[in-house]
Amino acid sequence: MYSESYAPERDFYGPMRRALLDGVVNGDDVRRTQEVCQSCSDKKREHYRALSDGWQRWRKGKDLIVNPRREDWCLQGLAVRVAPPIIARSKNRRDLVWLYYKEPELTSDAARIANRIIQLSIPSEIGRPAVLDVRRAKLHQMGSRLPKGFDALLNAEVSAFSSLYEALRRSA
Repeated sequence: MYSESYAPERDFYGPMRRALLDGVVNGDDVRRTQEVCQSCSDKKREHYRALSDGWQRWRKGKDLIVNPRREDWCLQGLAVRVAPPIIARSKNRRDLVWLYYKEPELTSDAARIANRIIQLSIPSEIGRPAVLDVRRAKLHQMGSRLPKGFDALLNAEVSAFSSLYEALRRSA
């Protein structure tokens, strides 16, 4: 899967992602998310409704723009495209928001890792890292402190993933 190029037809959340982002650009994201719920397959309908409901709860009254900035985060030969799609603006801050769509609830640890990768990749003047669990309308913001040894743990995770990927690639 990781060695193949992106295939839109296999992207379960692709239509919802496009509705959200196109809608933020055009100012009609709530309408677009509702429309994509009505036009999707039965298999997707329950998931898309949960996403649309969560999005509507979270986005109320927020000033949102699409973030055009994309960077690559590289560690130990692993390159990850970092492209949080939304910036939520308020008087005092800008949150650089990555969107999480999946059914299992986003854990605090997973959000912390995503936030750290955003922080390491995109300059802080663009925005403060945050991850939105869209279904639950829950924004996980970057804390002021990371647990001791956090970057060492992130390095270990990258090593484990890279080793597993290489072993699977060679056996295929």
